[in-house]
Amino acid sequence: MADNDQIWSLTRSMPLLEEHSPRSIRLQATHFAGTSAVAERGGEVLGWATGYVLPEQTDTLFLWQVCVSDDAQGDHLGSRLVVDVLSRPACDRVTTLQCTIRHDDEPSWDLFTSIARRLKAQMRQIEPFDRRQQSSGLTEYSVSIGPFDRRIILELAGSA
Repeated sequence: MADNDQIWSLTRSMPLLEEHSPRSIRLQATHFAGTSAVAERGGEVLGWATGYVLPEQTDTLFLWQVCVSDDAQGDHLGSRLVVDVLSRPACDRVTTLQCTIRHDDEPSWDLFTSIARRLKAQMRQIEPFDRRQQSSGLTEYSVSIGPFDRRIILELAGSA
């Protein structure tokens, strides 16, 4: 896995993302290596996606964070990272993608709307998390995409 300090710096540079500690990044990259992806160019981290398969719902991948540097915006890198994770053996039973998105995070809404369209799957907004339970104090919505056909993931991964 790429330099965790670079991943941490990248996530800190994204104003809409919740900040995590370097230790948290290292743990995610280690514990969830099978469901995390990093994009690098010339030794520089351009993007990062991390998630995990839900223990009680092994058909569901929860995406914890997707982040793409300003230098890679417009390259569909976020979508490619998500497809890369979904195409891995750790996700061979996954047919549903879940995440949380802040109400004001237009880039994430655009990313996940695009992913739902590419997967030919329904995107549903589930109940918002209680803002009192969130460190940011901002409303964050749980989003579900699926079910989707695994063959679409493999096709997209082949063309990614």
